[in-house]
Amino acid sequence: MNYRMQRISGISCAALAILLSSCADDGFDDKERFTSSTQNAQLQSPRIEASDLSVVNNPDGTESVRVQWPVVPGAIGYQASVAIVEDPQNPEYIVKDKIIDGCSMTFDRREDTFYKIYITALGDKKLNNTDAPEPSVVDYSSYVTAIDIPEGEEISAFINANLPEPGQETAFALKPGATYHLDGIADFNLTQCQLRGDKQNHATIIVGQNGCLRTQNGLKVRYLNFDCDKMENVGLIRLAEVADPTLRFDALGYSGGNAAKAFLIKNPIMVQNCWIKDLRAGVIAGSNEDWSLADFRLEDCIIQFHLGKSFGDKSILNLQYCTEVQSIGGWKSCAHIKDLSVKNNTIFNTEVNDKSYFIRYANGSNSNPSKTWGPGHTSTHKWINNTFIRTFTGKDFGNNVQSGVTHIMERNIFYDTYRINKYARGTKQIKDNVFCYKDGRKIDGSDSSFGAVDDGLNFDYNQTMDFTKPNAGVNFKPNTGTTAGDPRWYE
Repeated sequence: MNYRMQRISGISCAALAILLSSCADDGFDDKERFTSSTQNAQLQSPRIEASDLSVVNNPDGTESVRVQWPVVPGAIGYQASVAIVEDPQNPEYIVKDKIIDGCSMTFDRREDTFYKIYITALGDKKLNNTDAPEPSVVDYSSYVTAIDIPEGEEISAFINANLPEPGQETAFALKPGATYHLDGIADFNLTQCQLRGDKQNHATIIVGQNGCLRTQNGLKVRYLNFDCDKMENVGLIRLAEVADPTLRFDALGYSGGNAAKAFLIKNPIMVQNCWIKDLRAGVIAGSNEDWSLADFRLEDCIIQFHLGKSFGDKSILNLQYCTEVQSIGGWKSCAHIKDLSVKNNTIFNTEVNDKSYFIRYANGSNSNPSKTWGPGHTSTHKWINNTFIRTFTGKDFGNNVQSGVTHIMERNIFYDTYRINKYARGTKQIKDNVFCYKDGRKIDGSDSSFGAVDDGLNFDYNQTMDFTKPNAGVNFKPNTGTTAGDPRWYE
């Protein structure tokens, strides 16, 4: 996995600190520097408390962690390292032996990550001081504080009984490697929440007939396995049946012509690093309210569908009006996803299907973001490094997604996946996509402008997922020279 370049900054100590140590501004020459009273000494590394760490919001929307420490008299500087320790036996250093001429530093902050920070005081050799023998070590976690769900608890009952009031983002955590049941609706309502497992050892959730996750204020689902063989709901994630009036577009300050009749979930809904098998429904489905999503992400997942013609005109990302078990139209709906990210997934369907869509809105005109957000607002949909197999074989990839969308589609494999051109009609950024058809069809019309044909590809879409095995026991590594698709098959 690629990581961003780290921001490393040494921040000069305050004037009082200069009086006490060798942390000095460049404006003083050697004769002007204040001499520390600490000489001929072996130094100790600075003591760092949890209160010495803080989160910095960067102008580009990312976050950093600032680490500050007290001056060590007689030090000429500090050596800093930062390691990601999700696997403690194999730390991944994102900062290694960086020399800091100052008393603080920053590094990039990623969500759901454990860090260790090491700071060593370096002795000023002119004062005959030697380096500290050991660094100060401080742990840092970017995980949201979680409520643990005991093994054996039915998930919907536990969440509905223990859901905190809306406020700060919270989380429910499942025990590593444990098995749980989701037999009802886990309703997160207005609480911005996470449902997460363990990165190294996913918990497994067996979804019952009526099981699903429901939200109207943002939900992050991470590091979990879902067995959906018994599930009959129309979506694994559902949007609230009754919208809170504070979430109406006009109540949120937006000025589009339809702002008074549509509702918005501003906080992200994410499904990340999950394995989902035997799904006969959408990943997400709307309700009888007119919902739009500001930010939806489907990333780093393996998902197996069994969706034949009986699935009808529903979709994997389904923002039509829906009941618990079916779509019901809602043709005046303004529903849309403003910013969509689908990347690094393998999504395969075992059946022939010429009726369903991957993504569907209810109304092509009203789904234009300018109709709700206001003039000038547009959408960006990113599809990057995915392997799509039979999603779907004979219907348009998307429906009622027409105007106001910039489509970024790069390095995807579309295997027996039909009519991308019926979805991506707006501004397009296309690069290195690959198409292959095995059901007798040929590339449809302007789909040829979305990528090249590689008829040599051959995938076994009847593979069975097994959560006990690496990559859920499936393998979709291309048998040709293409480098498109889900990156996991090239590792």
